[in-house]
Amino acid sequence: MEKLADLPTPALITLGATLAVIFAARYLGLISADKAGPSSATIASVIVDPTALMSATVAVKQLAEVMTDGQEEAKNNAHMLCRRIEGLSKEVEDLTGAVRDIRVDLARLAK
Repeated sequence: MEKLADLPTPALITLGATLAVIFAARYLGLISADKAGPSSATIASVIVDPTALMSATVAVKQLAEVMTDGQEEAKNNAHMLCRRIEGLSKEVEDLTGAVRDIRVDLARLAK
């Protein structure tokens, strides 16, 4: 607030006018919103057909079931991938051991 006092007079006048316009627009907007009455969303929520609401509820439940099934399938696929990766890593270890044995045999033959 101390720095506001250091501003030149035209800057202070501009700042005051800007704040006045902002507050006036907000105040007038609130007044016009009060005069407008209930919004169309409020009226629409009163007029909603209960059968449409029930069908939407059923659709949401079905979607939740599908999502749950999808999650279970994803878990099963992840477990299957883990088992296959474990098998591949075992085969790589076996190949590494075989290559090591071949190198030892080649080293013996070279002597």
